[in-house]
Amino acid sequence: MICVCEGTEQVEKGKTWPLDLSANTGVGKQFLTLVLRLKELLIVLEALFFYLRRIKHDIPIWEECAATPFVQEVQTGKLPLEKFKRYMIQDSIYLKNYARIYGKAIFHAATLREIQLYYSMLNFVNDTESEVRLDYLKQFCITDDDIELIAPLPENQNYIDFMFEIASHGKNEEILMAVLPCMLSYS
Repeated sequence: MICVCEGTEQVEKGKTWPLDLSANTGVGKQFLTLVLRLKELLIVLEALFFYLRRIKHDIPIWEECAATPFVQEVQTGKLPLEKFKRYMIQDSIYLKNYARIYGKAIFHAATLREIQLYYSMLNFVNDTESEVRLDYLKQFCITDDDIELIAPLPENQNYIDFMFEIASHGKNEEILMAVLPCMLSYS
């Protein structure tokens, strides 16, 4: 049995000898990989705890949003068809730009892992959202080509502009914080 003791020694059946943790050894590479994974995990946990503190602080705002007539009408199934159509059109415009934000994030990503994260999020949005959205648009005899000719409403454009402004700086934490409210509000 082998274990690491006191950070610099390896013990096997009571024997002690120096442990070489340099990157040139198998044990050293495994140790460095473990350290890097732990560092990544700490970053994720730190971000999660920050986000949880923000959510707790902002619960009244979330509750206020959930109490709006639009959300209440959706929940009760009383949303007028024309409002739903307008929402689906604006959501289509928004999702196209939301996908472009992930493209910018991929461009600014510093590591392959970051590229993979944004790529998987982009695929999730594209694969899950597009299918449902396109089915609804089809019922209104609207295509994605038709959507390209429709201007976003000012509220929609404001949020799109905000996300692009954040994405232009290329900081992963800021980009994630800009796009997560949309994803989390639908979960």
